[in-house]
Amino acid sequence: MIFFLSTIFYSITMVATSRISSQLPRKTESTVEIGITTSSTVTFNRWRIFFLSALFAAVIFFLSLVFPLVPQFLEDVYKYNAVQIGILGSFTYFGESTLSLLVGKIGDKYGKTASISLSMIFVAFALSIFISVNNFATLMIAMFLRGASFPMWAFIGATVGAIAPPDSRARWISVVQTTTQVVSISAPYVGGILYTSSPQTPFLIIIAASLLLAFLAQIKPFKE
Repeated sequence: MIFFLSTIFYSITMVATSRISSQLPRKTESTVEIGITTSSTVTFNRWRIFFLSALFAAVIFFLSLVFPLVPQFLEDVYKYNAVQIGILGSFTYFGESTLSLLVGKIGDKYGKTASISLSMIFVAFALSIFISVNNFATLMIAMFLRGASFPMWAFIGATVGAIAPPDSRARWISVVQTTTQVVSISAPYVGGILYTSSPQTPFLIIIAASLLLAFLAQIKPFKE
């Protein structure tokens, strides 16, 4: 029944989005001038995009490593039923809708990579609570904080789009997002292997990796 309802909603969304027509902004003299860049600037931006691709690939890889295992951990280790797991999952999306605003404001004030660092810190803190405390109310808080990582795709687009050449911005965003997806293909498999050795192992790895990536995002050539 759940998958049937999901199919219906996805179909409605597909039909709705297919009815939206393109709304390109009108070119003005100022926008044309902004689009003129020197070859050295384009080269610099290209290299920075390459570095950011590596950063984002690492971020998405580690997030993909453990997040599919969260419901399994709740069932195997904490012995929660499907309803309880579903409630905790709802708190994750509640955290996404709430913390996205906070993380976005931090990014506007301190730079887009600050959003990435803050999100990864939230992830490390949330998972530390998640594997340490078997208390439903406390796990609600942990799952809420975990939601801060969900807008990561938006952070990728905003960060890369700000430095990519205007005439090829969409292409560069697609390249970076495709790179992160390809790198992350093996992440759930690796996470599953680690989980079989110990359910806590993949979570401990992502906690350490999240803190490291939060630090790396604030040094050159990543920092905005």
